[in-house]
This record gives sequence, C-alpha cells and structure tokens, in this order.
Amino acid sequence: MPIIWETSNTLRILDTGLTMRDKMLLFLYRAMGPVEEKQLIQWVEHSNPSVFRRDVITKAHRTRLIEYDRINRTVEISPLGIAHVERNLPLDISMGD
Repeated sequence: MPIIWETSNTLRILDTGLTMRDKMLLFLYRAMGPVEEKQLIQWVEHSNPSVFRRDVITKAHRTRLIEYDRINRTVEISPLGIAHVERNLPLDISMGD
C-alpha cells in the first residue's frame, strides 16, 4: 500500500509517526517538480506557515535536501533529497500481517 494517500482534494501521509521534514520530502519526491509552499503546508497539515518555513523548509534548504525559491514560494526536492527518501523513508506502509 503506498504511503501517500490521494483523496479527492488533497494528499495525506498514512504513517503519522514521520517528522514534518520527512513528510515534506515524501510529498516532494512524489511530485518530482516544484510545489507551491502553500500547497505543501496544507498537505503536511502544519498549523503555522511561518514556523514550518523556518523550522522545516529553511533547514532542509540549508542541507540541500530541497531547493526553496523564496520569491516564487516554491519547493523542489534535490538529488540529495531523492537519495535520502530512497534510502531512509518508507514508500509503502505495511498492514502488519
């Protein structure tokens, strides 16, 4: 079962134990292109956009996991971010048979 669930009007990560950063990276990995900051904040369900920008987006940008375009307010996963997702994050969720 894929870890990202697409409902009629949004995306959700089914593993609620992941960090905001890891949720963001999974969404960006799926998108494989720039995503509007506003859309990303909605998907991860963060309650404070400025805190998310400061604590998640800016830090991931500094470590080059993502590229953050401050002018257009878009976020895109980098090759380092893709490698991080593929090596460290689940792409499916186990049903615990």
